[in-house]
Amino acid sequence: MTRAQATRLDLAGFPALGRLLRWPPLLFLVRLPLVALFAGVVLAGLLGEQSPGRNLATITVWTVWWAALPFLALGVGKLWCAVCPWQAVADWVLRLRLWRATDRPVTFGLAVPRWLRSLWPAIALFLALTWLELGFGVTLSPRGTAYLALGMLFLSLYAGLIFARSAFCRHGCLVGAITGIYATFAPVELRGRDRAICRGCAGRDCYHGNSRGNPCPTSQYLGGMERSSQCLLCLECVKSCPEDNVAVSLRPVASELAALPRTGRDEAWLALMLVGLTTFHGLVMTPWWGRMAGAVEDWAGLEPVAAFTILMAAAVALPIAAYAGVVALARRWGGTGAGVARAAPFVQFAYALLPVAFFYHLAHNAGHLFLEGGALVPALSDPLGWGWNLFGTADLLPGPLLAGPALLVVQVGCLVVGQVYAALTSARVARRLFGAGRPVLALAPVLAFSLILSAVNLWLLGQPMEMRTGL
Repeated sequence: MTRAQATRLDLAGFPALGRLLRWPPLLFLVRLPLVALFAGVVLAGLLGEQSPGRNLATITVWTVWWAALPFLALGVGKLWCAVCPWQAVADWVLRLRLWRATDRPVTFGLAVPRWLRSLWPAIALFLALTWLELGFGVTLSPRGTAYLALGMLFLSLYAGLIFARSAFCRHGCLVGAITGIYATFAPVELRGRDRAICRGCAGRDCYHGNSRGNPCPTSQYLGGMERSSQCLLCLECVKSCPEDNVAVSLRPVASELAALPRTGRDEAWLALMLVGLTTFHGLVMTPWWGRMAGAVEDWAGLEPVAAFTILMAAAVALPIAAYAGVVALARRWGGTGAGVARAAPFVQFAYALLPVAFFYHLAHNAGHLFLEGGALVPALSDPLGWGWNLFGTADLLPGPLLAGPALLVVQVGCLVVGQVYAALTSARVARRLFGAGRPVLALAPVLAFSLILSAVNLWLLGQPMEMRTGL
C-alpha cells in the first residue's frame, strides 16, 4: 500500500456499495429527475411570467444552481458533470441507449483539431457568459436563461455528433472547466487501485469501453491518471474494468492541490481568470460599480455596454499583469538556475492563487444561497408565475437562512481558509522550483500578492451588496 492509498477510503471496496456503483441504470436514474427539471426550467423561461423573482428558470438556474456549483465542486468534485442534464440528453440521443453500453454511437467520430485540444474554448465561453450575465443581465431574464440552457444542449449535441466521445465536456464546457480545477480540493477521487494491473491490461477497457461500460467520455486512462480535473465520475470505467481495479475513494481535502502532480498552462490561465472574474462579480454588485461605470461612460463618451466591456477586460487583465510582475520578481529573488523552465513559475504559482479565488467564490455565493435561496420555495408551487399553488407554498417566502454577523463570519472564514491554502501551496511551489536557490525570497512576493487579493475580497464582503441572481 502506498502512502497516498493509506489516506484513502475506497468506497467501491464495500461489496454492497461496489455493486451499486456498477449497476448499469444508476446514472440514468440520477439523471432522469435532473433532465425533467431542465425541461421545466426551459418551459418556464419560454412560457412563464418574465419576472426573474417569480419564474422558476431564473431562480433555479442562477439563485440556486449557479450559486451552489462551487460548493458542489468542493464536496463531490466533478460529479455534476456526470449527471449534467444537457450532456445526459446528448448521450441518450447519440448512443440511442438510456443506460446500456454501445460501441456504435451516432457520430462522425472526428478527432478534435489540435488547436482546440485545451481548456481555451471553455475559458472563452466562461468570459462570454460573464459578459452576458453582468453586461446584458441574462440572469434577470427567464427567456434569456432558457435560450442559454438550450444553447448548452445544442453545443453538447453538436460536439458529440461531430467529434469522438464527449469533446464538449473535455474542452468546451465552462462548467466542467471550473468544477475541474476546483476538484483539486474535493475529498473524492476515482483512480486505479493497482497501477501494475492497469499497465498489464492489454484491452484498456477503462479507456475503450466494452459490453459492460462505455468508453471514457474524456479519454482518461486509469493507469496514468493523476488528476481529477477531467474525470467526470460517470463510473463507466467502474463497470467496464474486467479486474475490478477501480477505486472510488474519499481522500483528504485539497490533497491533490498539495501534491500538484501535473500542471497545465491552460489550467493555470483559467486559475488566473478566476482570480479576476470572481472579484469582478463581487465588485459589480456594490454601489462602487455604478460610480465607476458612470465615470468611464462620462469620461469616454461610451454607451453602458462598451464601458462595461472595458471595465471587465481591465478586471481580467490587471491582476494577470500584476501577477506576471510578481512572478518575475520571484524568479529574480529566488535565484533560479537553468534547471527550471522559464514558464514553470508562472504556471505553478497560478495554482497557489487558486484558493484565493475559490474561497472568495464560496464566500460570495454563500450570500446568494443563504439570503436568496428561499425564493425557490414559492417558485416550485408557481413555476410559471401564473398564480398556481401546486404544493401550497406559493405564498410562503422563507427568510434568510443566515444573515448579518453570522453570515459574515462564514464568509470571512472562507477567506481565511483560502489564504491559508494559498500560503501553503505557494511555499510548496517555491521549495519545488527554488529549493537550490532562495525559496523564502521567491515566496515573499507571491505571498504578499495573495494577501493583497484576499484583502480586496474582504473589503468587498464588507460593502453593501445589491442582491441579484447569479455568481
